[in-house]
Amino acid sequence: YISTLLLLYTGLVVPIVVAFFWDNPDPCWRNPLLPFDMFVDTFFLCEILINFRKGTHVGGIYTQDAKVIAWQYIKGDLPFDVFTSIPVSFLEHFALQGCE
Repeated sequence: YISTLLLLYTGLVVPIVVAFFWDNPDPCWRNPLLPFDMFVDTFFLCEILINFRKGTHVGGIYTQDAKVIAWQYIKGDLPFDVFTSIPVSFLEHFALQGCE
């Protein structure tokens, strides 16, 4: 359920931030939601690791074999999960370190 709530947050807040605050004239402006965005990015990166260890169905049979799980995840959702979990908030955080 946490994943769903965080996906809703991302889907609702990110477009607003991009639309209204992306071209802020102050290059050192810090988004007040940045710490929470970093938490969200960390959560989704941890979820990728968890997906390598949770059981899966293969051919209608439930398995907890780590090699099978890993291979199924690599062939299936891993590329999408990695692409959508790029931790942009961390890049923003480190870019703002020069402003302090």
